[in-house]
Amino acid sequence: MEERRKKRRRILASMITLLIIVIVLPLISLKYLKEGLDYRQDRLAELAELGKVDSYKAVSTDGKSIDHNKLGNVIVVSDEMLACDGQHGQTLREYVEKFENQDVFRHVILTSGKDCTGWKKSFIAAEENGQALGRQLSKLASMDDLNKKVILIDRENEIRQVYDLTKRADIELLVTHTTILMPPLKKRG
Repeated sequence: MEERRKKRRRILASMITLLIIVIVLPLISLKYLKEGLDYRQDRLAELAELGKVDSYKAVSTDGKSIDHNKLGNVIVVSDEMLACDGQHGQTLREYVEKFENQDVFRHVILTSGKDCTGWKKSFIAAEENGQALGRQLSKLASMDDLNKKVILIDRENEIRQVYDLTKRADIELLVTHTTILMPPLKKRG
């Protein structure tokens, strides 16, 4: 009699364990998967569509160039004043360093001739290219100047958001939005 009870308890324990493995754990996993998808969709919904960038060309310090015809890059544009600014320039540098090893990430500095060679992996839109892009971005983003601001451009050359690097919340949003716009790891170069 005692052996039957032990056997029934083992069978009952085995069935409960099996139910937990087969039903409860997948439901918990599904819940967290849905929350992750909702988070991503919420972050994408925060991004605006301010207009397409139709012309630009920028060259890196090692001679590589990008232009408006090359789609597929997540681009962040800043001006020379921000790039050369002490505190906010350092904030920008820390942000760029988080993403600079990603093949799809590009940082473009608009300059009218200042020396920006300290930005080794960034691209420089100088002289007429920088001025034309600056005017276009200012118009599309409805702002007077780019001072202390960066502009996020997605992989289809759509301006998605303008961030003020003097505000901590904007810096955190910039990092989040850049991450969200990156392609999945298996699609990255």
